[in-house]
Amino acid sequence: MKAPAYSYLRFSSPEQLKGDSQRRQVDAAREWCRHHGVELVEEYSDLGLSAFKGKHTAPTADLGKFLALVKAKRIPKGSLLIVESLDRLSRQDVMEALEQ
Repeated sequence: MKAPAYSYLRFSSPEQLKGDSQRRQVDAAREWCRHHGVELVEEYSDLGLSAFKGKHTAPTADLGKFLALVKAKRIPKGSLLIVESLDRLSRQDVMEALEQ
């Protein structure tokens, strides 16, 4: 049985809601899952929330909630987190970002 997948999308400014970023990231994650026969269990998003200072990992942000579930072992071991690119997860210093 293949591991379940979760997707995460993020962009920094509310103005980007007017563009294509959200649709592009959602469609890409769903297509990847279809192509690889993986079940997409849940989608997380932090729209208009910068990753430069790590606000997207706060307990009230979706990535922060996902990370808390991982830490609490409520996300099955081996699950996949699908992101468009690594800069969606962090724009912080490499060493800070690695701790995620």
